[in-house]
Amino acid sequence: MLARLGSALLLVLLVAGCTSFKLTPAATLDAPRFDVTPDRGDASTLFHVDAGALSKYDVLWDFGDGTLAGGGLAEHKYGFSDGVMTITMIVNDPASGRQVIATRTVTLGGGINQRPSVSLDASPSWAEVSKPVALTASASDGDNDPLSFLWTYTVLNGTAAGKDVVIPGKAGSNSISFDAAGKYEVKVRVRDPKGGEDSTTTEVDVSKRIPDRTLDLQHNGTLVAGTTQNTTASETLWAAPSPVPDTNVDAARYTFKLDYPASTLVFLTWNDTSTQGVWDMSLELRNADTNKTVFTSGHAPPTSPFAYNFTLAQPGHYEVIVRATTGAKIDYYLLIHANLYLTPDAVNAAEA
Repeated sequence: MLARLGSALLLVLLVAGCTSFKLTPAATLDAPRFDVTPDRGDASTLFHVDAGALSKYDVLWDFGDGTLAGGGLAEHKYGFSDGVMTITMIVNDPASGRQVIATRTVTLGGGINQRPSVSLDASPSWAEVSKPVALTASASDGDNDPLSFLWTYTVLNGTAAGKDVVIPGKAGSNSISFDAAGKYEVKVRVRDPKGGEDSTTTEVDVSKRIPDRTLDLQHNGTLVAGTTQNTTASETLWAAPSPVPDTNVDAARYTFKLDYPASTLVFLTWNDTSTQGVWDMSLELRNADTNKTVFTSGHAPPTSPFAYNFTLAQPGHYEVIVRATTGAKIDYYLLIHANLYLTPDAVNAAEA
């Protein structure tokens, strides 16, 4: 009797081996599952998935790296290693409208994924409205995985502050222009197929107009003191080192305006033909808004025939006065140079 039972059990086991009989219950919509072979591999491994009894429904596979497939049977090769990938099976039953999901994981290489890293540059970081800004993301991945990029920007001020906007494009370089002045935060997110990601941001200032950063004015002329060519009553009152200059003063006046603080250089040089030994030329920088002298200098032969002033000037109207105080005919050259200190906040306030 025992012998007959042993023979029967052996026959069942042999049949099971020949027909791949499985003791695991068949998958159902209430208990969805699928098979994946193998469950470990590397960049060259071809993985096979099998929906089994659920193959009679509409089956969609998501391999976790952006690759999709359909049907009860599918296969996929990842092409990279060192990570754990999640495979998702989505089953739809058109008759009942039900949808069920099941997941399994496969291990690639050592199974440990190295996160990517990214840095971001915006050029220029201060731009005018509607002018393009070049965006460059420098990303790296320790596993040399393929990377995907997501670009967004956020308005930092104004009525639209805090709103995230997607910038089209998935490559590591991009471009954008803004249609309104303000501050913007640009963000790039970089992700590998195994879920590792990194992100970084940079700020971009936008103005309606960015003024020129320098102001250059050049003038030249001739002054002949004592001919009343350019004499005004006020010119007899100018202050200069002793000895007191000739009261017959001829002068040339030049005005300029600074909309922003600036470092200014006023430089005067001339052809000195005077032999009278008195103060023959002077240079004055005057704040025209306050009528106060910022700088004045006199010159007497035989010192070098030039005068200059370098100063930090605040916004306002200015006047440069070149004077001749002898009877000599003097040719001169005048340079006014200003380096403007521009900031996005100051420019946007002025433009507003």
